[in-house]
Amino acid sequence: MSTEIRIPWALPSLREQERQALIEVYDSGWLTMGDNVRLFEQSLSERVGSPEAVAVSNGSIALELALQALGLQPGDEVILPALSYFASAAAISRRGGVPVFADVDAESLNLDPAGLEAACGRRTRGLLWIDYGGNPCPIGPLMDFAEAHGLFLLLDGAQSLGAACDGKSTLSQAPLSTTSFHMAKVMTTVEGGMLFAKDPEIAHLLRSLRNQGELPGQKYVHHHMGTNARMNDLQAAIGRMQVRQLDVIHAARARVAESYSRRLREAGILQLAAGSAGNRHGNFLLTVSVRERDAVALRLREVHGIETRVAYPRPLYEQPVYTSGDWPSRHLPCPVSERRCREILNLPLHAQLGEADLDRIVSALLQESRR
Repeated sequence: MSTEIRIPWALPSLREQERQALIEVYDSGWLTMGDNVRLFEQSLSERVGSPEAVAVSNGSIALELALQALGLQPGDEVILPALSYFASAAAISRRGGVPVFADVDAESLNLDPAGLEAACGRRTRGLLWIDYGGNPCPIGPLMDFAEAHGLFLLLDGAQSLGAACDGKSTLSQAPLSTTSFHMAKVMTTVEGGMLFAKDPEIAHLLRSLRNQGELPGQKYVHHHMGTNARMNDLQAAIGRMQVRQLDVIHAARARVAESYSRRLREAGILQLAAGSAGNRHGNFLLTVSVRERDAVALRLREVHGIETRVAYPRPLYEQPVYTSGDWPSRHLPCPVSERRCREILNLPLHAQLGEADLDRIVSALLQESRR
């Protein structure tokens, strides 16, 4: 018999301010993209330290628009980590590109620069990476590699909000980055995404692409092959309130993650993607390595009422859409990704977790992993 979930894997940090903001937009009579979207872009641009921010309807379409703006053509190859969410690869494929899957580092779970040279071919056009779980991936080696081979750089920063290297948000360091505001993320607009660009011309193009290729002041005149990727003012109103409490959210999640790490060390449980000195973790995921992972996850849910996630249960090149041959891809040997996909388990991580919750989670994990 299934036990009621007592500790959910994720919970959004929503307050009365978000509800009031929604009511104000509703009462205004203007619900689609408007002033709230513009103000949301401005507030997050300043927060991240990026010259330009462009809000869109979700993080997946943000990736597709980024690749379009970067000039990806059918048959062009893009290198990315084999251990990532499906949207990273799907955006490349849907634009007609070919994802090339490379292995990750065993501890950070981020793209391993050591494998980039072998992954690069004559049709390689770009490099896409993530900050796994909010664990910053150092951009220096990736920039050096891209410059040496004439490649574009794109950060899929769906997990990156709050992550920083050398005191700067990772979302501000690449020429072009995206993020996501899905309800499970560090901050939410329920659904939604944002692109961060250093080049104002790229940002101008992205604003056109998200609005059917129109340019400001030229209604029904379409200069580019765009789509409807607009964020609406209801989403943006939530986002504006969320930005105002980001410091509180980040601090709470950091306290939870630090308390987790201490308990996991004492219990002898291996934590992965835990970050490194000098960087700030985004604390989207709390990841451990567990033997008999699927059985442990099932018992945590069914016996203890603790919800977990597995991000991700298989390397991207083993997804049926790619093994079928219907969508072209290629991959290098990825032994680390394959091993970690059998072991990784993501524990609950959100601002509402208390010390008693963490005691319960780690105690149950230790009990079930020793069975």
